[in-house]
Amino acid sequence: MRSAPANGRGKAIDKDTHDTDEMREMQDRRDTRDEVSRRRTAWEERYVLDTAGSAASWMSPEVQFQEAELDRFYRGVLDSLEPRARLAFLMVRELGLSYDEVATQLGIATALVHEHVSGVERRFREELKQVDVEAPVAPKAAVSVEGRPALRLIRGGLRERTPRLSDLRGAA
Repeated sequence: MRSAPANGRGKAIDKDTHDTDEMREMQDRRDTRDEVSRRRTAWEERYVLDTAGSAASWMSPEVQFQEAELDRFYRGVLDSLEPRARLAFLMVRELGLSYDEVATQLGIATALVHEHVSGVERRFREELKQVDVEAPVAPKAAVSVEGRPALRLIRGGLRERTPRLSDLRGAA
């Protein structure tokens, strides 16, 4: 009678168990490969959906025109503001500083920073109404969405033009 092959530790290997283990291992590798493939496909589908709706401005003349028009509107409203209010607004909404940080840097009360920012936002809503655009009013708790100031979501492709603090100090 022949003995079964040894497994390296001197113990006999049961051929049926060994084949079953190999088959299970191959199936696990196949399942892992299939799962990776499914995940990759799902990621690619999400990527296509995310990027399809947001064409870069250089890809579409219409988007370029809209961005330029929005930038002119934004700059025009900012230029018409009192310098201290404009500076407070830009520091809070563009630079993402807290009201306390802005108050400390400008040497004014935190309540006055809040008054300046809310006044500028009210002014933007009024200016938008004059051109027949109904501006959404953010809930009180929603200062930002996904960690980005709400204004950047509205202005979209203009993020690269965010001023530095040193640029803003000259505006006051």
